[in-house]
Amino acid sequence: MKARMNVGGNRMRERVIKFQRRAEKDGERRVAQRLHGIRLNLDGRTSGEIASILNVHRSNASLWLKHWQQQFQFRINSGLGRSSVSPY
Repeated sequence: MKARMNVGGNRMRERVIKFQRRAEKDGERRVAQRLHGIRLNLDGRTSGEIASILNVHRSNASLWLKHWQQQFQFRINSGLGRSSVSPY
């Protein structure tokens, strides 16, 4: 099985951090946790490593990454790459 790795540079990472902080401020703990997982993946961690760090099941971490990847691809393909990115 191939590891799911999301592509993103520093701008993408900064956007994820911004959304994570906003979710934490708004009390959206689960959304903030998912975004932390996305950030770890952008840093090169696998879903297994992310699951271990965040103490969640590996399939959940993989699902977060899959959803993020699908959202990102949709926005790129539809020309919405510069609009706000929702954590799903």
